[in-house]
Amino acid sequence: MDGDADKPARPADVDAFREIMLAEYSSLRAEIVARISAQDVMVNLHLTAVAAIIGFAVAEHGSLGLLLLVPPLSCIVSALYVSHNAYIGLMSSVDHLFE
Repeated sequence: MDGDADKPARPADVDAFREIMLAEYSSLRAEIVARISAQDVMVNLHLTAVAAIIGFAVAEHGSLGLLLLVPPLSCIVSALYVSHNAYIGLMSSVDHLFE
């Protein structure tokens, strides 16, 4: 009895706790992978949109005013990219607790 007071508290069912932690780890990793994939798609779509805008703008009957769409579009995509990066960073900082 005198040695029990110094021991750290343990969950009643260690195996169940371990399974819960593994499930949480797996879901965090899956969300990180999904966000990285979304970033890749976002950058690819942005590059495609910018190329299409430039193509239409410099075409024979195109309007150079279309080029004014590129900066706002780039700002929006950059903000989304930074947002995804921030969430990936947060999830990765929690991720090391499970290892």
